[in-house]
Amino acid sequence: MKTGPTTPAGEMRPIDVDIAFAYLLGELPDDRASQLEDEAFDNDERFEELRAYEVELMDAYLSGELSKERSDRFDTKLKSDPELRARLNTARAFKLKVKAAPVKKASWFATLFTSRRFPLAFATGLAVAGATVMVLWPRPMTDSEVSLRPLAVRAEAAARTVKVGKSTRTVKLELSLDGEPARASWNVVVSGPSGEVWRGAPVKADAVAVQAEVPGSVFTSGRHSIVLQSNGATVTEYELTIEPE
Repeated sequence: MKTGPTTPAGEMRPIDVDIAFAYLLGELPDDRASQLEDEAFDNDERFEELRAYEVELMDAYLSGELSKERSDRFDTKLKSDPELRARLNTARAFKLKVKAAPVKKASWFATLFTSRRFPLAFATGLAVAGATVMVLWPRPMTDSEVSLRPLAVRAEAAARTVKVGKSTRTVKLELSLDGEPARASWNVVVSGPSGEVWRGAPVKADAVAVQAEVPGSVFTSGRHSIVLQSNGATVTEYELTIEPE
């Protein structure tokens, strides 16, 4: 059994991040790449290490931290590897979900009530005053983010539903291209139950998705169709259901 390079204690040395990225992007010489593949085949730890580096590589790609050369090389791999595209779409959706998740912090109001320095009557008065302020104070504006796949492959993903209310400033759409050839620019058109409600200016896209920010005020409750056009022709279509907040 091949075990690869080891430390003096007999343990396999961790792969350097640059070497791992070079392997995943096809930059390593064939003999070194074959050695890593053998190690991954024969050693579970090496296999899991390379899987972890693939996640790091996708995160660096999505965050724009890769060099242009490596980003272009990753784009090339995406075009020929549908499984990698699917994993990237999953990573992107997870990244958006984490980004959109609210950070829960202890309320200063709750801290005040748990303090022994304030008598109950005073704390009760503050609670009433605070409740009045919360009713009258306008809710802060927020953004919603959603990643969509074309209707042609929607059976592979769950239907997407987004809650939109008066406090929703924009709905940030990420429209997966799922292997569509690159175009010079794209137009995003949104239609609601009563017809077209929004048409965006031409936008550019990376190799895997088109980004668009749609005002929350254009959405009404119900199903919406989102069409991606290029040069006036429809390329692909998406679907989104809006629920009131």
